[in-house]
Amino acid sequence: MEWIIEKAEKWTQSRSHSQSQTEWPSMSKVPELQRRNQDSEKYNRPNVISFGPYHHDKPNLGPAENIKPICIRKFLADSNQDIEDLYKKIESNIKAVRVCYDTLAMTKYNDEKLPWMMLLDGNHK
Repeated sequence: MEWIIEKAEKWTQSRSHSQSQTEWPSMSKVPELQRRNQDSEKYNRPNVISFGPYHHDKPNLGPAENIKPICIRKFLADSNQDIEDLYKKIESNIKAVRVCYDTLAMTKYNDEKLPWMMLLDGNHK
């Protein structure tokens, strides 16, 4: 999770200095042409668990969502971090997080839901 904050700060600084955005990581979608391939779905869609917004609400991945709270509790205990503090760090950088993803995919997540999703999904290193 710390890398998100570090990258967000770096990206914010680079934008203010009119540097290239190519340094900022991007979670791009599979290109449309590739998605049209009949085998694309089996190679590009998660079957067990989702990380991030693209496949977050897929019904077949729902059961694995129950594991994420267990993982975050373990992560927080192991790292001696407070969940509210970590949430606030993510929330304060949410605009920078949004630019990593396809704009259309971000429209269904408000500035409260997205940080929680990133908190739960981002602790799996």
